[in-house]
Amino acid sequence: MRGLESRLAEIFAGLLNVERVYADDDFFALGGHSLLAMRLAAEIRRDLQRPVSVGQIMTAPTVAQLAASLNRAGMLNDFGSEGFDAVLPLRSGRGAPLFCFYPGSGFAWQYSVLSRYLKSDQPIVGLQSPRPGGLIASSADMPALIERQLDILRRVQPRGPYYLLGYSLGGTVAYGVAAALRAQGERVDFLGLLDTYPTEVHDWQDPAGAEAALGAEREQTQLLDEAFAGDGAAESADAEDELMRREKAAMLEQIFANYQDAVRLLSAASTPRYDGPVTLFVAGQSLPEYIQPEQDWARYACDVEIFHLPDCAHEDIMSPDSLETLGPLLDELLERAVIFSGAGEAIAAGEKQPAAQT
Repeated sequence: MRGLESRLAEIFAGLLNVERVYADDDFFALGGHSLLAMRLAAEIRRDLQRPVSVGQIMTAPTVAQLAASLNRAGMLNDFGSEGFDAVLPLRSGRGAPLFCFYPGSGFAWQYSVLSRYLKSDQPIVGLQSPRPGGLIASSADMPALIERQLDILRRVQPRGPYYLLGYSLGGTVAYGVAAALRAQGERVDFLGLLDTYPTEVHDWQDPAGAEAALGAEREQTQLLDEAFAGDGAAESADAEDELMRREKAAMLEQIFANYQDAVRLLSAASTPRYDGPVTLFVAGQSLPEYIQPEQDWARYACDVEIFHLPDCAHEDIMSPDSLETLGPLLDELLERAVIFSGAGEAIAAGEKQPAAQT
């Protein structure tokens, strides 16, 4: 590796506590996550005196990619627009991608760690809602958001089969997009909902009800505070430099504003019926008494498979600790969906073959 790559590899290895890192090693596949990415950005700025945003690490997670990104002239805006786009490629690969839908914060960064657990070479794509023009902020209602989100998704992947995963608000959006795709005759081979329930079960006029539905945003705010505060003695007093402060302020502003708009959209939303399979992951530690996952979803979807995660809360279901359980489970379910998809395509192809001549 060249000079900058070698220095980056040393920082990667030290932060991830691994012996050696190579140029094509992915930070997240090695065990990194969004909190560590924030600390990585701080260490690069401190040790290499290079301006780098967390978003750059999200879009360039290997040593070689990040070195190339750092060598490009200048930042794209005052806090780095990389990582703030509506479509965030998280892993390249082959075949139909797994689309990961933003929670109420508007960011899909927490999905970056999935590359560590999903063993196939299926691409992973994050869908986001950056302000001011993002879908959360600029959509009049949920049907309008779904229609626009569907257009973005189909520009990335024009035809099915589709694989969708959503968390919090993102689960509601993924479900709505899946219903719209099915109405257009498309195949949705996997629809995963992370602790997401029909909007009708929540009392949106009660702040506690909104918090129960959108607690993921509180987790992301805490994550930012921890990351940007540094590691105490391990960080120098000036580690939170001006670039870091601007990036933190920009992200918190987006999270809080998107949260308010998410409540506006969800409080007036209605849940459509869905005729395809749904996979629901229930965070047992924070499940409100008024939610009955099986009964609540049975009103809208006829084929719901439920996995209970008793040690997870809504706000930490995508945390590194929770993913030790959730990650391998997602890998198994997605592999099963892909296998079934291939079997279905083979059967359909066989049905289209002309009858043998006798």
